[in-house]
Amino acid sequence: ESGDVIDIGANLGYFTLYLGTLLRHRGAGTVQAFEPSPGVFARLQHNLELNPGLPVKLVPAALSDADGEA
Repeated sequence: ESGDVIDIGANLGYFTLYLGTLLRHRGAGTVQAFEPSPGVFARLQHNLELNPGLPVKLVPAALSDADGEA
């Protein structure tokens, strides 16, 4: 059981940071946080920088069931 989590539409990172903190205390797993909006993604990055050491991977992309751009 890996404990990996995907946060789709991470926004500013409320759940990303919360789950990252839980996984850090657990000692296993990572959060993959997806946020497509460049401005919001920059704020998400900043919030993660304020909380160093969390097992979080930020991805500047959207997830969908179809290929394309929006």
